[in-house]
Formats: sequence, C-alpha cells, structure tokens
Amino acid sequence: MKLNSLLRKLFGGLCLAMLFVSLGFAQQPTDLYHYDEFGNKVQLQLTGNVIDGRPEIFFGTHQPMKGGVARNEIASPTTLTSQFVVMAKADSDVHALAQQWGVSVVGQLNWDRSYYILESNSPVNALQVANGAFERGEVAQVFSQFSQQKTTRQLPNDTQFSNQWHLRNTGQGGGMVGFDLNVEPLWNFNGNSGLGSGITVGIVDGRVQAAHSDLAFNIRADRSLWLAGTPDFHGTAVAGIVGAIGDNNLGVSGVAPRASLAGISLLNQTMTDAVEAQALTNHFSTMVGGQFDGIHIYNNSWGPSDNGTRVRAGPLVRAALANAAVNGRDGLGNIYVWAGGNGGNVDNVNYDGYANSRYTIAVGATTNLGVRASYSERGAALLVNAMGDGGTRAITSTSTGNGYTNSMGGTSSASPMVAGVVALMLEANPNLGWRDVQHILVQTAWQTDPGHAGWITNGAGLTHNDFYGFGTVDAVAAVNMASNWTNVQPEMLSSATASVNQIIADGSGNLNNPIFGAPVFSTIEITDQVLVEHVEVIFNTSGGWGGDLEVVLTSPMGTQSMLATLHGHGAAYNNWTFMTVKNWGELSQGTWTLRVRDGWATDQSTWLNWSLNVYGTAAIPEPSSIIFLGLIGLAGFMRRNRRPLS
Repeated sequence: MKLNSLLRKLFGGLCLAMLFVSLGFAQQPTDLYHYDEFGNKVQLQLTGNVIDGRPEIFFGTHQPMKGGVARNEIASPTTLTSQFVVMAKADSDVHALAQQWGVSVVGQLNWDRSYYILESNSPVNALQVANGAFERGEVAQVFSQFSQQKTTRQLPNDTQFSNQWHLRNTGQGGGMVGFDLNVEPLWNFNGNSGLGSGITVGIVDGRVQAAHSDLAFNIRADRSLWLAGTPDFHGTAVAGIVGAIGDNNLGVSGVAPRASLAGISLLNQTMTDAVEAQALTNHFSTMVGGQFDGIHIYNNSWGPSDNGTRVRAGPLVRAALANAAVNGRDGLGNIYVWAGGNGGNVDNVNYDGYANSRYTIAVGATTNLGVRASYSERGAALLVNAMGDGGTRAITSTSTGNGYTNSMGGTSSASPMVAGVVALMLEANPNLGWRDVQHILVQTAWQTDPGHAGWITNGAGLTHNDFYGFGTVDAVAAVNMASNWTNVQPEMLSSATASVNQIIADGSGNLNNPIFGAPVFSTIEITDQVLVEHVEVIFNTSGGWGGDLEVVLTSPMGTQSMLATLHGHGAAYNNWTFMTVKNWGELSQGTWTLRVRDGWATDQSTWLNWSLNVYGTAAIPEPSSIIFLGLIGLAGFMRRNRRPLS
C-alpha cells in the first residue's frame, strides 16, 4: 500500500506540474484570484481542463454542485484569457505602464475611452499583471477577462417535447427540476451540430416501424436487418428515444435527433446464440471508400428474464463482442449499450452474462424524482444510469401506428438514452475507442441521490453505487470531455488463479433472513501494476446451491465489490464470470481477497477455485500519456474533486 500511495503521489504530482507549466505557472499556484468590479478579491480554482489553449477555472474555493439545476453551470465552462481591462486613473499613461508591465495595449472601449484593453503572452501572466497593477494602485479598476462557452437556447419545436422530461426537466408532474440528461444545450439545429450527425445506432430490439413519420428520415434500411414485417411497440419506442427527428414540428425528439438508425429485429427471430451474434455484429466493420460506414453503437434494451436466474451469454455472442472490440469500427471497437435489467432487488446485473460483460455499458434507471427506479437492478457491474418510469411520469417516445406513447419505461428506456449520448460523443470525436467512451462516462457522470447509503469512494477517489453506477449521464460534460480527449493506452491484462477446495459452512437462515456460516477466504497476489478499468472473477463451486452464497471481492486498495447476494437460482457456479467496475482507476498491485459465505440453510457448497482478471493500462504511462492526463484527463476528476488517475 505504501508503494501504491507513493506511485500515485508521484504520478499525480508530475501530471499537475506539467499542467501548471503549460499554463504559464513557474510553480503550482497556491493563491489564484482576481478582483471583481467592486474591488473584492475572488478566489479562482483550476479544473485541470484546457479549452482552446485556455485554462478552465471556476470561481470560489469549491466546485458548484452538479445536482438539480445547479449542475447546468457545467454546461458553460469558463476559461481565463490572456486579456484584461483597466480603468485608467486621471493623467496616467497606460501605454507607459503597459510597457513597464511587459504587456501590450490592444484597444480601448468605444463607449468610454478611459478603459484600456491589454494583452499578455499567457492567461496566467495576464491575471498576475492585472492583480499587481490594482494592488499597487496604478489603475482605478481592473477586469480580468474570462471566456464562457455560449450555446443557442433554441428548443426543438416538436409538439410533445414538453412531455420529454428526460430531455428537459422543468418539474413536469412534480419532478425534480433539472434532473435530466443535460442534452439540450448541445443541440444546434441551425448549425446542424450536437445532434449525432454521421453516427449510426443499431436498435437491436423488436421491429422498428421504419416508416414512422418521426423516424423515417433517420432510418438506414441499408444497415438494418430483418426489418420487413409487423412493427413492434418496444423497438419503435426505443428507436424514438435514441433518434426521433427533432425540430420537425412533429411529435418528439430523440437524444441524438440527427443520428442514423439501423433497425435490427432480433426479438422477432428465434433467438439462438448464432442469431444473437449475427445481430450484434451486423455491419460492425463495414468500410466504404476507406471510411467506416457501418453501425457505431448497438443499443440493447433486452436480456434474460429478470427473476434472479443466472444466464450467461452464449460462446458465439461472447466471441462476437470480443472480436468487435478489436476489429469493429475500423479498429476502434463498437459500442454496446445494455439495459441493466428490471428485476429490482430480486435480480442483479452480475447474474446477466450480457450486461455484465466488460464490452458492454450496463445502464440502470432513475425516475423523474431523481431517485432509483424500484425495478432497476443493482450490481458492481453497473456503469451509469439514465431515466426511466417509476416516478410520476414515464418516458414519451414514438409508438407503432405512426403514433406516440407516454408510457415507455424500464431500463429499456434508460439504455437508449445513453446510446444517444454516446452518438453525440462520437460526433464530437469519431476517434474514441470503446474503452475511451467508458472512461468518459465514468468521469463525467454525476452523483445521483447523493444521500443514498450505497455510495462508496474507491482507492482512486471515484464514487460508485451498486444502484446508480458512477452516476447519471451528463451529455454536456461527456461531449465536452470527448471533444478534447486523447485515447487511452492499449489495454493490458494481469491474471491469476487460486485453488481453494474447501467446504463452505452452511448458513442457518433463508432468502429473506440470511444467517451466515463461517466465511471462507482466498487471496490472489497481483504483481503487475495495472491502472484498473474492469475486473473479472471466474468463480467455481460444486454441490449445494449457488444462490445460497454471498461473494465479496476486496481490492488491494480496500474497495469491496458485492458480486453476489442470496438469490433464488440454485445451480452451483460453473466458471461463472462476475465483473466489477468499482475498482476503476485503482492500482492493481497487491493482495485481492475473495470472501464467500453461505446464508441459507439445508445444504453445503464446495468452493473449488477462482480466477482473477484485471484489465486496464500500464500504471506507468508513456510521457505523452502523462502530459495528456495532466492537461485533459484531470478535468473530469478535478471537476468532481476526485483524485486523478495518473
């Protein structure tokens, strides 16, 4: 642990040092401030982000909270510029003062010639010169100049947009004002940007009504599969959430209203392993004229029955996902977004071999009241959450019969919202890899329901909750980060296996009142130093009932992942793969401990063995990666007062 702490401090310090030097600081600033119009000193803080060569800042000593309407402040990042304005004192020679300060006079305000615009060679120097001039009494007033990103406030003219609280929550039905995807500030219908243009989303679902007036223009029949036949309500509603045509005086808008949609009618087929794999790789690598022209993102609002039964994805599906990560989208990897499941407390994302794959983005659901929907499954594999029904309003979207519905919901509605946000991210930066997308979502999600007891802070300073993942997706923050993102280093794997061969003491309780027997512990030592992304545990037992067992993984940095609780599926664990994202950003080196105990009476299981797979990047990045982490990657973490990954 001492080595981990030392490495993190060294890397973090190096990243910060490079950041400050690049912005014009000789050393790390300890007292950054400016003077307001009344002559009051106002503290400034760097976020760590750099936009168009200017450092992003926020005012005061604490970040604005990203909760309710206050979080919309994040939609307009403020940067420090190289200019400042002074109000000259009577008879003073501003040109001579400027020469003395080492800056240039670049203009005067046309409505009052006593105000001079000056420019320095760096934003930081401009701030320091301005402060010094005012403090020495050489000018009457000083105004450091900040730039704030402005967005058009154009709302789409779709007739049912006011019902789409997930896009713009104004308190419909008594909901939490501002609790939405924060996507509307990105939309520029006049300039056709921030709308998902050029990105194709596969709707792997029931059959989409391709001729729907609010969908037809965005449908790519040439990238669709099994499209002919009777339309399906569920598939049509999911398609509308992702990419219904916005600003067309009709119905609703999608999250990405200019994204293309490919209908892949999997749920209308006999669903074998081969058929599922075919659907999930339809046009996954299609190239036209040397450019990728296939499906970028696959939304999956389906999965095994939500009854607590463990169901693994078939070997062909698993192989298809792994292959798509390497060979899909011209080598960048396709993005798979997956509904986390509607089994509530009966089920768990980690019992679903599709949603708990490291290649997929598992999405939970929250209501318009800003809390978890009661049906939304928990799990250490849950990455983020978005909006569903379960509060006072459901989701409004397209429906069959060229109509609309106000009753869409479940994690089936939350997943396509995230798919739409990913489309906006890829529009802003088409070079994002599949892991980059997950990194950005992790870093920019905001803490939903912060008073919930399930929030934990891991060894990297990231907060995660089994009911909420890393938080609610924030479209503006995700797209802003994506725009300046440098792709992460190649993935590495460190793995090991431990034999146990020990009987687990039988519990004396039941499903609803577990009374645990003595736990069995096993440890695995990881010697490689990996900056962690995904962690897999392959778990083997024999005899007894697997559903009697509670399985908890503890990382070298002390983070616990509840991989399984008592549930109704009785089968023993046969090479079952659990996955956790709770260790994201931690250092892998050290002892990983798996604790297993039985809480349900009448039978006993034998724990045979287990394997640990730790995926991530090398903990000592290349120099270019260090610079990247210092200038860009720190932004998301510092925005949320989190420790950088470097």
